[in-house]
Amino acid sequence: MTFLEPKYFFPESLLSNLKRDPNNNYEKIKLEFSIINADIGTYSSQLKLSDSKVIDFASEVKQIQSKQKIVFEKFFVCDYNKNNQQNIQITINKNNIPKIINTSLDSIINAPNSTFTMNLINDELFVVKAEKLGEDEGIIKIIITLKNEQEPNFFINHKLYYLVTCGNCDIYRSAEIINNGDFVPSQIPICLLQPNYTISFYNILGQPIFSFTRTIQEVKQYNKAKKTIKFANEKLLVLEDYSEVS
Repeated sequence: MTFLEPKYFFPESLLSNLKRDPNNNYEKIKLEFSIINADIGTYSSQLKLSDSKVIDFASEVKQIQSKQKIVFEKFFVCDYNKNNQQNIQITINKNNIPKIINTSLDSIINAPNSTFTMNLINDELFVVKAEKLGEDEGIIKIIITLKNEQEPNFFINHKLYYLVTCGNCDIYRSAEIINNGDFVPSQIPICLLQPNYTISFYNILGQPIFSFTRTIQEVKQYNKAKKTIKFANEKLLVLEDYSEVS
């Protein structure tokens, strides 16, 4: 029996960082990281905001066997305030050897196409892409259940999980389905899911089963989604999505 852990592709601290001083002009900024012409080896990156003594963000570790482009799956989201200088320290670790880049959020946002590029060594380029997400609108609580009315114990032996994506970006991967057909609810900031998002279901081997798209407006209007999914051996599953704005 496998136990798939849930995975957030954004910092979970974002979920508890939605309250702010209304007198400040904040908006959310998404930062994505990649390395062009990465050489053979192991890479990771870390980020600290301003004079923080703690690491605000740490990417996954990428190990490659040939020269290629690396795109880190995890991304960072932070508040952007035009009235404050927001310094950033980025550390790129190549084969456990750190290289530190000091810059600012303004420098990244105001770079051509909001894409900041820094040479590492030889032709290796570290790239930070900024995207403005706008103001916070709250959190969507994703609540999904599946049922097989013919076989109440169906999900004891048939494990599924789902992946939430927006555009071409992975946002959240669920844990595997509970034996009763429920998924553990998850919370995702609305700013990461605008204007719509896709939920794709997979079996435990990662093979695609079914996907559907929801709009933020649907969820705000408390419109429940109900779908019928054709599973292996012509089994029919009933999906119900009770997601709501929390």
